[in-house]
Amino acid sequence: MDKENFAPGEKEMREVFARRLKLLRNENKLTLVEFVSKMFEKFGIEVSYQNIGNYERAYRMPSAFLLSKIAEFFDVSPDFLLNKTDERNVKIIQTTLFDDKNVEHVIKVGIDKNDSLSDMTFGDVRKLLEKSGYILNIDPQTKVN
Repeated sequence: MDKENFAPGEKEMREVFARRLKLLRNENKLTLVEFVSKMFEKFGIEVSYQNIGNYERAYRMPSAFLLSKIAEFFDVSPDFLLNKTDERNVKIIQTTLFDDKNVEHVIKVGIDKNDSLSDMTFGDVRKLLEKSGYILNIDPQTKVN
């Protein structure tokens, strides 16, 4: 597929990816050559500076594997690079019960003084955690005591 024949939404995704990749590289004060060198040092991945330049001009997109390594290198989520979120880092909670830390965080970020946890549905708690940058991976069938 050439750069003028995009699937719906692909052009915008490429353009945002290009801007965010260049932004992250510049924030870290890395030239294309330095970035490629550091990627090799950290992950043993050989990628040419020309390919990175093509990504930054939205001509091409990296493979899923390379995208994940670029995200790891800059300590951002792949979703940030792909414009699925504006949050650079998405924290993931994997649990089967609400532990004190999760409940405390929910209380701090979203529960008004007049609300109580006992009045909240699973969906309400999930939405609060997602708004605060967490992706909640809890089985909805789990009973919360």
